[in-house]
Amino acid sequence: MRAPEYFAVDMLFDLEEERVSLFIRDHSGEKVAIQTPPGLKHYWEEICDLCRRHGVMPVFFESNFGACDLADRRARLAGCSALIHYGHSDMGLRSEIPVLYVEARAKGIDVSGLERLLDIPEGARVGIFSTVQYIDYLQELSAIVRKLGGIPLIGRHGWRTRYDGQVLGCDLRSAISIASDCDFLVYLGTGRFHPLGVAAAVNREVLCLNPHVPSVKRIRPGEFLKRRMARIAESADAARWCVVTSIKLGQFRLGLAERICEYIRSHGRKAVLVVADVITPEMLEDFDPDAAVSVACPRIPIDDQDRFSFPVLTPPELRLVFEKEGAYVFDEVQPEDFKFSELN
Repeated sequence: MRAPEYFAVDMLFDLEEERVSLFIRDHSGEKVAIQTPPGLKHYWEEICDLCRRHGVMPVFFESNFGACDLADRRARLAGCSALIHYGHSDMGLRSEIPVLYVEARAKGIDVSGLERLLDIPEGARVGIFSTVQYIDYLQELSAIVRKLGGIPLIGRHGWRTRYDGQVLGCDLRSAISIASDCDFLVYLGTGRFHPLGVAAAVNREVLCLNPHVPSVKRIRPGEFLKRRMARIAESADAARWCVVTSIKLGQFRLGLAERICEYIRSHGRKAVLVVADVITPEMLEDFDPDAAVSVACPRIPIDDQDRFSFPVLTPPELRLVFEKEGAYVFDEVQPEDFKFSELN
């Protein structure tokens, strides 16, 4: 029997109330943990109503930066017997309690309006990619590309993603793997970070199609690379380095962080290893560093650099400080970064 619909019918994203209801009935005790990203937190009343109708108390946890930021340990300490994680796909992390991933895919979008925004020469090869929220629409976008005379290409998913064509801030493989075979790269979705990461990783333009308000923007890597190279140059004389990783299960790149400390010391500089939960300027400023390396989420040096009073680099950027030459490499999380097994 289909579960009652407790969520607003005009909701832009599918919060899968039927799956959630079945999961609560099968796995939950008195309390169930809830993680929602910022864009879904305002649906807390609907989520609470659904949980309470099944006789369980929902407990919300403050951060949800990605599937890497799993609150299973905190949830268990709070007495929750299961966790519902909204907004991301399962990246295969082991967990201490049962977890349901609700991907919150976009629904009710008509992508036909995007056709008029694309100018594709006959026979052009078009690589397309997106986040999990819009992954259902990649085949429709492929049909539009074919209608316009182009050849759509969708790359195979990486080790942290589940679907072909899907990208994460830390796993851009599906886009990078086809970039050299494409005349155009097209991102379907909203926001700048994911297409900017691809643009920087392959050093070429990405067309960004917004499916909600049909529009197109071009993201070029030039200005981004200029800013990052300036941060690298600022770090050239840094003597005191903080190397920081996050205790968040999917970001705890401790093996790589330890190797980076040794690498910095081998160049005659001082390095301290810092393990944090959320990496903030205030926490690192207490160490009074000249520069830092973030060995956690690749977004921190990119999105948050202006919050820090000193350069914060990615591991590949650090190499350019000491080796002085080579192509810019965008930071992607790799299995060998981890010292312990975080995977199921």
